[in-house]
Amino acid sequence: IDVVHAFGGATWNLAVDVARRLGSSLAVEVWRTGLVERAATFARQNADVPIVYLAPDSTIERRLKAAGVEGVRFAPWGVHAMARTRAGTTRDRATSIVITGGGRDARATLAALEGVSIAIADHPEAVVFMDAVAARRARVWSAAKRLGLLDRLSLIDDIEHRRDLALRADILLQPEGVGEQRSVLLDAMAAGMVVIAAADPGVGWLIDGETAWLVSEHTPRVWASVVSRAIREPEDAKRLVSRAMARVAAEHRASSHVASVISAYEWVVGGPKARSRA
Repeated sequence: IDVVHAFGGATWNLAVDVARRLGSSLAVEVWRTGLVERAATFARQNADVPIVYLAPDSTIERRLKAAGVEGVRFAPWGVHAMARTRAGTTRDRATSIVITGGGRDARATLAALEGVSIAIADHPEAVVFMDAVAARRARVWSAAKRLGLLDRLSLIDDIEHRRDLALRADILLQPEGVGEQRSVLLDAMAAGMVVIAAADPGVGWLIDGETAWLVSEHTPRVWASVVSRAIREPEDAKRLVSRAMARVAAEHRASSHVASVISAYEWVVGGPKARSRA
């Protein structure tokens, strides 16, 4: 075994122990900005193991290097483009909205939910889907009852891993801006969905007006305004979707991601001379 690849932060200690016992190299996925400081400490504590730190976003790459972490390789996540005859919302069909995220920022999640309720008040056919665990964390059920959304809100277990359902919707909302890379947003862009997200300096590919419409103020009024724009201005939504799909196709192809990861593997197992040349 040449490389042990650790994805979630909770696996790092186990992964480095396994790599050390096998005499293997280690690849660590730094998928959120909150792991940067830990990566710096982890590197100092495990200097005996060859480690490559994979940065899926240019923002994370810069922060890792600024923290003095060596062995950083840029490996932007990629997704498959999807053929879709329809882009964004349309006036002649019911609107479907997916609210994603972990629900840990309850204030932001509830503000987005209330904004959605305002935006779809005049659209009785509109439906909303949300991850069940996130809804429980953010105490969404009582808020939905107060907002009169219970008959239009469906909670789905592990919705980000059931993307066959999520990616059939028209609009995807990401209320939390906590520096986390979430591939479901890239999948949504590739699938022709309108992505509306909290502004997040830790996610470099969230670009206002280019890949998504970003919300910088967590109030129901602001969320309602942006969601209403997606529903009532389908031509604006279609132009946003086209730009987002083009950006994903150019910068976030699945094949490019695979190539960058394999390149990182070759770099870390190539020994000090190979790493020095790179």
